[in-house]
Amino acid sequence: SSRPDSTYSFFVGFGCAPENVQELQDAVFAEFERAKREGFSEDVITKVREGQRRARETALKQNGFWSGSLASYYRAGVDPTRILAYDELVESVSSLRLQLAARRFLQPDGMLIARLFPE
Repeated sequence: SSRPDSTYSFFVGFGCAPENVQELQDAVFAEFERAKREGFSEDVITKVREGQRRARETALKQNGFWSGSLASYYRAGVDPTRILAYDELVESVSSLRLQLAARRFLQPDGMLIARLFPE
């Protein structure tokens, strides 16, 4: 988000038995490190692009999408015609760009780890 200050968030969530929490958390962090080192395969990038396009196609048919998007763009002072440039944005996703983003944003010192255990 850009208001009131420029911030970002990233969320990973999963459900599991309490005895598996540490193993799965370690697996998530291992994937973060792999993304920083290697990026992502073209197969993964293609699947992500296809999923984003399908979700967007559905969203475009919803009034809530339009009202929320227009309000967000207005508050941010962004030209609302940029809403229509989504396909360009999706096409610009690359392994290298994701790798660089992982290196920049997936740093342990800025992470909050929360666990909810049953009573």
